[in-house]
Amino acid sequence: MDIEGNWQLVLNESRGNKTRLMFSSCFARYLIDITIDSRIAGRVINKVVNTLCTREQLMSFLNNEASQV
Repeated sequence: MDIEGNWQLVLNESRGNKTRLMFSSCFARYLIDITIDSRIAGRVINKVVNTLCTREQLMSFLNNEASQV
């Protein structure tokens, strides 16, 4: 499995009930920018920065989290 390494949070901007998060992969190969419900932002940040995963796994996780709100 192609593990990019840890994802780092590079932007956390909240406005009202929406939060924009931007994550950068190890070596800055990938940048993922997503806007989610502010109620789940803390949980999402904690999970992403503490998990090794591929870009595809991260996108799947983010889509799943966003769909549950």
